[in-house]
Amino acid sequence: MFPQSYKSILNASIALMGGIVLFCNQAAESLATSQTRSQTNTYTPSDRPKPQRTQGGGSRGCVNNQPVSLQLLVPQDHTAFTADSHPTFSWYVSTVPSMPMEIALVEEGVAQPILVKRLAVKNAGLLQFKLPQDTSGLEIGKEYRWTVSLVCNPERPSQSIYARAWIQRKDLSLNLHKDILSKKSAYDKALAYIRAGIWYDAIASIAEPKSNSSEIALASNLLQDLLQQVGIKEASDLKLL
Repeated sequence: MFPQSYKSILNASIALMGGIVLFCNQAAESLATSQTRSQTNTYTPSDRPKPQRTQGGGSRGCVNNQPVSLQLLVPQDHTAFTADSHPTFSWYVSTVPSMPMEIALVEEGVAQPILVKRLAVKNAGLLQFKLPQDTSGLEIGKEYRWTVSLVCNPERPSQSIYARAWIQRKDLSLNLHKDILSKKSAYDKALAYIRAGIWYDAIASIAEPKSNSSEIALASNLLQDLLQQVGIKEASDLKLL
């Protein structure tokens, strides 16, 4: 028989050991979850995409107008992919511009634009434009240039402030296509695009309308994380509504 004092010490030691084991298990699970989330949210370009030739952007304004920060939401060092023949283009403006805004899409090496459209801007922050279905879609493997402009003087296009980037359509494998279609939420769909290195469609999925505040917060965090990964400093200012 052990003395009562010894039993008390033994029980306390066992409880302490159990607490340490529980803490270690919880810490390991937390680290594993964090690592899994980090790997899941990591954007890795696929198929060695071409170097990006982004032009323009930054905080500028027309003469006698308030400066506007215009930033296309694309990687800075490579041409990003879409799997959509009629993709969604995304960019950021710091304030509602007082001058007209215009978006243009041109196939590489072709003079005639596929699209030139004047846009009505009512809100600052994240802006998006989906290529209309009645417009010629992007072909797989071809590269296209898209430009967002602030039209300072309609009579002098050279005075416009602009930001420009390139996009290329990629054909998805059958398995990847099925995997994306199987996702029930826009958030899970976005993660699938991120893992596949399909930038434009990931951003478009993240920005799809949400039904409640928790979904909005989750998507906003994912958007900011993704933009920070490619060095877009305006990421912290972007919130989904």
